[in-house]
Amino acid sequence: MAIVVAQDSTGSPASSLKTRANVLAERLEQGARALETAVEPLTDREWQVRIPKDGRTVGVVVHHVATMYPLEIELSQQLAAGRPITDVTWDDVHGLNARHATEHAAVTKDAALELLRRNSTTAAAAIRALTDDELDRAAGVSLNADAPLTCQFFLEDHAVRHSYHHLAKIRAALASVQGSARATTIVTCDTAMPADRARAIKAKQQAMWASGDFAVIGTTLQIVGELLNEATDVRAVHNVLDVAAGNGNATLAAARRFANVTSTDYVAALLDGGRRRADAEGFANVTFEVADAEALPYRDASFDVVLSTFGVMFAPDHQRAASELARVCKPAGRIGLASWTPSGFLGRLLRLVAEFVAPAPGVQSPLLWGTADHVRELFPDAVKIENTARTFAFRYRSPEHWVEIFRNFYGPTHTAFMSLDAAGQAALDAALLTLLRSQDVGGGDGLVVPAEYLETVITM
Repeated sequence: MAIVVAQDSTGSPASSLKTRANVLAERLEQGARALETAVEPLTDREWQVRIPKDGRTVGVVVHHVATMYPLEIELSQQLAAGRPITDVTWDDVHGLNARHATEHAAVTKDAALELLRRNSTTAAAAIRALTDDELDRAAGVSLNADAPLTCQFFLEDHAVRHSYHHLAKIRAALASVQGSARATTIVTCDTAMPADRARAIKAKQQAMWASGDFAVIGTTLQIVGELLNEATDVRAVHNVLDVAAGNGNATLAAARRFANVTSTDYVAALLDGGRRRADAEGFANVTFEVADAEALPYRDASFDVVLSTFGVMFAPDHQRAASELARVCKPAGRIGLASWTPSGFLGRLLRLVAEFVAPAPGVQSPLLWGTADHVRELFPDAVKIENTARTFAFRYRSPEHWVEIFRNFYGPTHTAFMSLDAAGQAALDAALLTLLRSQDVGGGDGLVVPAEYLETVITM
């Protein structure tokens, strides 16, 4: 369906004795004014806040409301003439919204509000021109299962309600980022989490990491596991524990050094991938066991080396997980960690995704593990802590290729896309492509995005 939305028309309210039409027009104007009043004082940062479940920013949504007035009036006039609406489907609407979100991602507040004022004024004038007979005229509407709707009902359900509908969502989104949260990119939490809440969060995390197929991405990170094994000086005589092992990068690296390895994760499907990889290489020195990083089922001082690459950082209770790593590590043993940093690419990625799908409230950010100060707080009894900033390069054919892979296979982005509607998915897709292009150092010859991580070696 081709829809032409006129955004440059002008008009002014005309005085009229048609009471019903006047009242209807005034309600539309009130909604537009309420939206304008609510968003006019917003800061640039607030203008860019994303609406949960929707994915579009406040600014894009305000501009969307403004651009829809001409279309809503055009369709209502069709009903006023007794003609059914047969050529508009919800797929058309979703497609229109998705294209709008992409094309107007950088809309300014001044431009959006000017369009809101102009188009709402023109729409109100068009409503005032309707007679009572035209308001009462009904015809089938394809958007509503071809039910015969009156022109007045259609205007109330679409043109009038639309601004209020989005205003409520905008207010809720802004309320969620009030106070210090507006300027905070890393959330800390000092209080113990209730057991039932912790279980619910872990269940949600398990489902997230089990979605997609992390092995597709995990195997590209193999070099991180190799470097961490070198940094922790893994030897053939060592008993090694890999915590939150995923598909086993650090596990296989340790096995290649002839160590005895126990590979653990609380997502059994991820361990199955690691087991297949170990079988393919013929390793008999690896055991795979389902285990929670916050409650490891091993005796104190059981392992010479304890490893985790981009795994334990996602545990909800940081201190409990760190205490478990320290507990099962032998005195003079080593704990090796690889954790994405807040300032690196993955830090930006996780914050971007959180703008579309809010993380569980009160849960510490996994990115804290990528800061030296937080690691020092987690391991107060360590003999020595050595931190090295390293870089892993994501190498893909193009930004679009990266989005395709991460959308289908990486748990956090996979579930984010699945939770959004069509417009939200389009907005997230566009935001990811913008981020990737801003970080690409490939010079047009394939995508190369450096991602900083913190390599930590802790001597107990």
